[in-house]
Amino acid sequence: MLEELQNNLQILISAYETQKERADKAEKELEKCRAGFEEANTKVKELEGNIGNLSLKNVFTSSSADRTEAQARIDKLIKEIDTALALLK
Repeated sequence: MLEELQNNLQILISAYETQKERADKAEKELEKCRAGFEEANTKVKELEGNIGNLSLKNVFTSSSADRTEAQARIDKLIKEIDTALALLK
């Protein structure tokens, strides 16, 4: 009976250690994701600033070719933002 109790205790200890390792690994992955999220937020803010600048440029440009180019760049930046946000999900 004592031997069976010791075996069960060893199994519990082993299971605990396994779960502890998994929890530590998950915590590290969470921190990595948080860092990536912060980096993406910084990039989003930068891109939003670029969009604002391009919008101002668009207001002051007179040719339709410049407007088309500015709109294409804005669309590209928006797609980059959407991609960055999708990677965070």
